[in-house]
Amino acid sequence: MLPALPLAALLSLAPPAPGQLHVMVVSPKPHSLAVPRSKRLVVRFDNILDPRSVDDDSLIVTGRFSGVMPGAVQVLGDRLRFTPAHPFAPGEWVTARVAGTVRGIGGQTLAHGHAWNFWTASSPASVTLTLEDTLFPGDTPYGGYAGDFDHDGDLDLAVANEGTDDMAVYINDGAGGYGPPVKYTAGNVPSPIAAADLNADTHMDLIVGNTLSANISVFLGHGDGSFEPQSSYGTGDNPRGLAPIDLDRDGDLDLVVANRGSSDVSFLYNQGDGHFGNEHREDLPGAGEDAASASDVNGDGLEDLLIGFYNSDQVSVYLAGQQGGFTLSSTAASGGHVWQMAVGDLNGDGLLDAVTANSSTSTAGVLMAVAPGVLSNAVTYPVDSFPLSVVLGDPDGDGDLDLLTSNFGGGSFTLYRNDGTGIFGNRFDLPAAIAGSCAVLYDRDGDGDLDLAALDELADHVRLYRNE
Repeated sequence: MLPALPLAALLSLAPPAPGQLHVMVVSPKPHSLAVPRSKRLVVRFDNILDPRSVDDDSLIVTGRFSGVMPGAVQVLGDRLRFTPAHPFAPGEWVTARVAGTVRGIGGQTLAHGHAWNFWTASSPASVTLTLEDTLFPGDTPYGGYAGDFDHDGDLDLAVANEGTDDMAVYINDGAGGYGPPVKYTAGNVPSPIAAADLNADTHMDLIVGNTLSANISVFLGHGDGSFEPQSSYGTGDNPRGLAPIDLDRDGDLDLVVANRGSSDVSFLYNQGDGHFGNEHREDLPGAGEDAASASDVNGDGLEDLLIGFYNSDQVSVYLAGQQGGFTLSSTAASGGHVWQMAVGDLNGDGLLDAVTANSSTSTAGVLMAVAPGVLSNAVTYPVDSFPLSVVLGDPDGDGDLDLLTSNFGGGSFTLYRNDGTGIFGNRFDLPAAIAGSCAVLYDRDGDGDLDLAALDELADHVRLYRNE
């Protein structure tokens, strides 16, 4: 008979209680620029992974234009690797989300999922813009969004029409042309527009803020370019900023809505099927919440919030807490009334910066991050009168992010080139017919560079320019 072991030895042989699993490194790095469009994604953990905890939903990768990317998810020891089934769209903002259900071989669990963003490369171009076509989507077109709504590899276009209270959807013919639009009824004065896969069916869904009916419209996509009729959800007054984000960390995307009129923010929680429960509203320090973006700014894998304020001329960063909720990290002066905001790494230092369209001062504000989650006061660049929107992209294909404003009062669109360090110059102004309202930088014709869709809400049209 074997001798009895002492109690201390018995305790040492007992299996350890499962601990936590941590993400150590991701590739591409967070906020990377000009990432090759067929790049594999890799997530390295601090423990060997349990293959039984991994499936195709363990790493969801979504492009702003290309939508949910199909691909193969593999376990390679302590690594999770995602191989995209086809290239991402040129010059798009990509979000990768690791599910909280991934476990280590010893039962270690993630305290929460892990998310990060990067930008794909676009081809070099001269940014010589040639007008190719003009679309007439409806009365007072304002918000525009490009995306692959029918999974055929080219980019379609959705436009919110403030005057006709509807949304027009154009399907790309494969060569950059669009036929007649299909119209979907929205709320009262639909204006901003965003997209996300809200019901986890891999199809892009569209979200529109109805500025005069204090609600949003959600259009669930079928994946063939068509959408369900709207489902409406109440918000504060004059909803302007839209940010899809997993607030409760249950794996589906909720919505944050910035309400300028009621000076607050609405949190709408996804029920798992793309429908939303009761609204929760918060009044943040500052006045006139108007713009919203979500991204991990401090490298902990949790998506944080950036909120732009119209009345108090500021941008605030809110960090997501490990146990939920958000904490104010920094507030910086924007240089004017923030109408819209865009985010990205402007100088390649791995930190998330922000740009704003400042309607009251006719400027674009550039707010550089000086530390994770801490923005500096804006350096402003003059644009034409009353800019309504600002977008980031790389239309010249040199590997950094340029900025483009749409100027309502000045009747133009203003492009500033980035020198790679977050300093902008080489201003170029493109005239609108009457009013510059909104712009979309995307590869419409499939040649790898970023073309321009320029919306004019007074001329009631969208001009399509080819980037030579």
